Amino acid sequence: MHQVRYFLAVAQELNFSRAAERCNVSQPSLSRAIQQLEGELGGQLFHRERHLTHLTDLGQMVRPHLETVYNAAVKAKSLSQDLSQLKRVPLKLGIMSTISPDEIVDLIAALKTRHEGSSVSKWSLPFISAIGSQRSVLFQSRNWMGSVTYIG
Repeated sequence: MHQVRYFLAVAQELNFSRAAERCNVSQPSLSRAIQQLEGELGGQLFHRERHLTHLTDLGQMVRPHLETVYNAAVKAKSLSQDLSQLKRVPLKLGIMSTISPDEIVDLIAALKTRHEGSSVSKWSLPFISAIGSQRSVLFQSRNWMGSVTYIG
């Protein structure tokens, strides 16, 4: 991913030294990474002239694709960090099929409010049994699963 980030910096700056400074790497390291990327893509990405650097036709063609790849990688990293810090956790809520929706609406609203970044999905669990007037709700999130029994 560093190669893509370096490519995008050079494409924006049109100067290897400024791009290296912006990426906090040495200019030779940045140049090597660009050369490796050029090797992988099968052609030069930049015309390198004394004080004039500009994109080749190949560089212009791949730039939007590499921008998309880089932005997607940044988004994936952000989602990963949110999940590891429990800021954004998918929460699965299993509801026994005999529980009416009216009885669970407040619980779902409270979960969404309390865990704002989390996605709450619901599904029917016919295999959870009710004992008398007790009802069970099954919660599953990341590495935790538990049930809450309430009397409704």
